[in-house]
Formats: sequence, structure tokens, C-alpha cells
Amino acid sequence: MALLVKLLIAILVAQTPPSVRLYIFDCGTLKSGNPDVLLQRGVTTTDMSVTAYLIVHPRGTLLWETGVIPDDLIQPAGTTEARATAHKRLQSQLAEIGYKPSDITIEKVAAVLRVDGHEKSTRCRPAASGNSMGREHACLRI
Repeated sequence: MALLVKLLIAILVAQTPPSVRLYIFDCGTLKSGNPDVLLQRGVTTTDMSVTAYLIVHPRGTLLWETGVIPDDLIQPAGTTEARATAHKRLQSQLAEIGYKPSDITIEKVAAVLRVDGHEKSTRCRPAASGNSMGREHACLRI
């Protein structure tokens, strides 16, 4: 019995990251919907970076943002949808560092959307098991 307890403790210690780690993923670019305002203020590049962040903490793994274009729509040569363009799937970037969607314990999409003049924001909730890198399953619309 003592050997089993020691083995379980060793497994838990091995799986707990020793410190907080931050990974930043390239989820493409987003063209400004109204670049004139920015250009008038001296901004020379109006395309915006789209990023996602994986925060690995001893108490959980948080994915902040999932990109603009869902992974299943991103083609190897790149995909443009409306004003967004992406060349890399988030799942493949996670895999490069040894993570899979099921490793994520909390997912957050930080967008504030304007729909017909009304703002809709999102808030965190635990990521669903079998996470598909989508947006609706992991966030509650307010």
C-alpha cells in the first residue's frame, strides 16, 4: 500500500508544472474594418495580429483566445474568411509543444462582439472535455 501511495505521489508531482509558463500562438491577422481612422493618426500598418495564449499553471491550464477562424476551416495554404486570415491551426501549434485540447482546463474568448448595435461579451468557464478549439462550447454569452 505504501508503495502504491508513493507511486501515485510521484506521478502527480511529475505532472504538475514546476512554474508558470506562457506560450503565444500565431492565429493569423485581421484587417481593420476602418483603416482611415488609424491612417489619419499616423498608423502605417493597420493589419492586427491575432494571437492565442496558453498559460500553464500548477492549478490549471488556461487557453486565452482561440483565433478568429475555427481550426477545421484552416487549409494548409492559408484561409481567409471576411477580414481574417490564418495559416496555422491552433491544435497543431499546441501539439508542437506537447499539448492537446483535452489538456486545457479553462478556455477564454475575450471578444466583445457588436451585433445589430448591441454588445455581447463573453466570460470564462471550464473547457468542455473533447475540446474542439471552438468558441461557443467554452464561453457563455452575456
